[in-house]
Amino acid sequence: MKRMSFFIIVVMTLALAGCNRQGGSASGTQTVKMAWTMADQETVDPVTGIKNPSKVIMENVVSKVTGYNIEITWLGSSNWIQQLETLTTSGEVDVARFTNQVMVPQWFDDLTPYIQKSTVLGNGGMEKLFSDYTLNYIPYHTFDIPEATGQIFGLPYELSQSCVSYDAEIFRQWGVEPPQEGDSFEILLEKGRKVHGTNPVTGKQNYGMYIRADRTEFIAISFDAWLAVRNNFDMNIRNFDKEKYVESIKTSSELLNYFNWLAAVVELCPPGITTNAGAEKWMTEDNDIAIHLHPSAYYTVFNYYKAKMDNITSRFKFISYPVSSEGQQGFPEFDFLGIAKQSKIKDDAWKVVEAVVTTPEILDEIFLNFRYVGLPVLRDPSMLKYLKEPIPDTRRRIEVSFNTGFRTDDYWFFRTPIQPVIAEILAKTITPENARAKQYEEVKKWVENKERLAR
Repeated sequence: MKRMSFFIIVVMTLALAGCNRQGGSASGTQTVKMAWTMADQETVDPVTGIKNPSKVIMENVVSKVTGYNIEITWLGSSNWIQQLETLTTSGEVDVARFTNQVMVPQWFDDLTPYIQKSTVLGNGGMEKLFSDYTLNYIPYHTFDIPEATGQIFGLPYELSQSCVSYDAEIFRQWGVEPPQEGDSFEILLEKGRKVHGTNPVTGKQNYGMYIRADRTEFIAISFDAWLAVRNNFDMNIRNFDKEKYVESIKTSSELLNYFNWLAAVVELCPPGITTNAGAEKWMTEDNDIAIHLHPSAYYTVFNYYKAKMDNITSRFKFISYPVSSEGQQGFPEFDFLGIAKQSKIKDDAWKVVEAVVTTPEILDEIFLNFRYVGLPVLRDPSMLKYLKEPIPDTRRRIEVSFNTGFRTDDYWFFRTPIQPVIAEILAKTITPENARAKQYEEVKKWVENKERLAR
């Protein structure tokens, strides 16, 4: 007889917990309120016809699994982080979703005591359930709130992937080999140059590349422009190795290479990139961009795979982000669920959080109907129906993310200072050499400011 997988044991344990739950929660009368990214109303994509279900679907699924009455507040507006803070600190919700927010120690409870008592996640259960890469980002660790280092404010259920997208039809028309898995960003630049100009077939203007300011800083990882911070979970900024992580910026050839590359990319972009415009034709038959470098550009294509629209999926392709010499790349964005500090039913809220991240039925609902683009964070996701969907190479995408994803104890020390410098490169108001010098000054100021706050 084959040994049951850990996943099956998880589901059985949670089911028994639901049956044995005391009081109103066992009969479904206890309400647990969640802030999550599920919309109030069902919508239909006008191009693919794909239906995007309302939050009611998720409310029903989580209610069925947990035995609670689940109510979801849509966390989907443009100011969702401010909304998240308000909902968690006012007591309006018990459970909420967050990603990479620094201030989560002020909004959520530390889940460590719950994990230790859990028959599912305690006693090594976390290590059995989640991938090594995921485990790196579950404990809190940034220089902003060092006293919260190592605490766990949420459990993850999804990982976003960084990809480079391209239009295979444009490369075919130019007779140029399209991007390939394993191409470096330098090779992608050269390929972009070869398809920039007047299209030899259509006679229309083609742009070799497209980039936006936001999240472009993470491309620098692939250039070895940033050393991954390894502070051994001592996030006291006064113990930060400034010679290694700050002073080295002044003469960093890797950072200069990145800024030179970025300045060259700008020359191949359509007008409007400084305001995130210029890519309005992307994913249409009139598209004029060959390579789209923003990591979220490929998200839309997944709806076309879901709708089996081969005319689109055969044209617009994606490859993984190139890796650095240390084999790292990308933006480590996980989706977590945590217990709001002001919740008055925290034990019940914990049972909901635990159920969401460990129950295949709930996870499949998330991936199949709400986050089709996401990746599971499970060490063994083989039981998920999502892996059988028509998206190509899902298992490879998971493997790439787990094996090459950027691992660092804090990335804000470079991310916050570099963003205005990148904006200047895109606006052509600064040279690569001056950008490196400014980057050094900005990082130095960031660290010194953190040191003052730590006194």
